[in-house]
Amino acid sequence: MEDFGKRLKEERERLGLSQARFAELCGVGRTAQFNYERGERHPASVYLDAAEKLGVDIHYVFTATRKGNDWAYSRAFSRMLYTFEWLLGLEERRLEAIARELVDLNEKADWFNDSPNTRPDCVSFQEWLASFRDWLGTAAKLDHCVDVALLSQLIDAVSLAADKVGATLSTEKRLRAALMLYREAKRCGGIEQRQVDDAVRLAA
Repeated sequence: MEDFGKRLKEERERLGLSQARFAELCGVGRTAQFNYERGERHPASVYLDAAEKLGVDIHYVFTATRKGNDWAYSRAFSRMLYTFEWLLGLEERRLEAIARELVDLNEKADWFNDSPNTRPDCVSFQEWLASFRDWLGTAAKLDHCVDVALLSQLIDAVSLAADKVGATLSTEKRLRAALMLYREAKRCGGIEQRQVDDAVRLAA
């Protein structure tokens, strides 16, 4: 309720109303309004209805998410993330836990504070990033986001180039060279033989 009270106060101030005036318009005394904003009391539905009629975003007060675009975007991002999880065949039931960890870290880092100089510098996101990378590593359907045909062509091109110059490359080195070329091919839209030859020399 404390966060509820903070957001209620924020909405009242956004509307430019004093505690006394806001309380009067919502049908309660100033003391009740004071207690609501401190999170010490729960307002009745009649009060909330009156506040909403004044222009208070009740959805935001309760959930910290704005109606309209903010709400729509948060729903869209949520749907996109779960689609991402399904599409790649990622390990289930980890997305929410990873998201909660990030929320906790953001709060500890005071990320949304407008004064960066007051943020603590002792909060590290490295462990969270490692956890996120580990989760991505559980993907079972990488073919949905990797151009398998292009990657296969590049592996063949690397193998041919290595054989041509007599370079003995392990399977791992061939794959690493092909992946390096794959990134460039996706960025530029194609690969030249010279780039394949350079990748083989680097791998060797």
